Amino acid sequence: MNKMLVAVLGSEAVASEGLLALRELHQEGEVTLFAAAVVARDSSGGARVTQAAVEGPLGTAVTMMTASLVGLLARPIPGPISGSVPSLTGFVFDPERPGTDFGFLNDVVSALAPGRTAVIAELQETWVTPVDTRLAPLGGVVFRRIRSSFLEDQLVWESAVFATELRQVEEELLQASPATEPAARAEIEAVRKKLEATRGRADARAKRLRSEVDAKVDALHEQMRHASQRAKANIQKRIAEVKTQYGVFSSKLEQAEAFVEEAVPA
Repeated sequence: MNKMLVAVLGSEAVASEGLLALRELHQEGEVTLFAAAVVARDSSGGARVTQAAVEGPLGTAVTMMTASLVGLLARPIPGPISGSVPSLTGFVFDPERPGTDFGFLNDVVSALAPGRTAVIAELQETWVTPVDTRLAPLGGVVFRRIRSSFLEDQLVWESAVFATELRQVEEELLQASPATEPAARAEIEAVRKKLEATRGRADARAKRLRSEVDAKVDALHEQMRHASQRAKANIQKRIAEVKTQYGVFSSKLEQAEAFVEEAVPA
């Protein structure tokens, strides 16, 4: 299963051991590690990235998760994160970033006390025991979140809502008087722009998704070249999972674009 994983450990040296453990598990074929980063929190509560994720499609999710975590730690938020949605708008909820739920971030921020360090990773694991067994001796607290279709679901919802809104204002135009017609036409144009923006975001997301899945499949095939026979079977299953997940996400994007196309033909 494709997951975002955050292991909160002690010092930077211990975090380095934790990252090494994940890389060793990758070499053994127990997990597939796509990308990882390390964030250290200093004694004053601030945070810095001590190791960034690789650039490109494989590192996108980890890079965004790292940016979200560092940003949250840089500006303390009283009470639960979920109670401060306005202050996070455009940060955690940037529509072009992988979805990050509040509960997951709340747990990580609470555990990442000053002086502790977090290893952030995107990986696939057949079961949790290998990672938990390697990190437990290091005193690590491990948080996992399955990569969801948050963005794709949001695009489907927006396209459906805007398409319905457009039909409503077009009906209002048919009933409009000479005095209200200009306002009705302006409202129609505004909704059309929302739909076109949604179409553009869906197209861009589809391209990024294709790049990401291609990079992951390539990484899995490369891992398989050096894996044992037992590990190869699990890696083959992971390749199938990546492709299945891609199919699910792609179908949602196609649904979003269908709503837009029906309302505003290209």
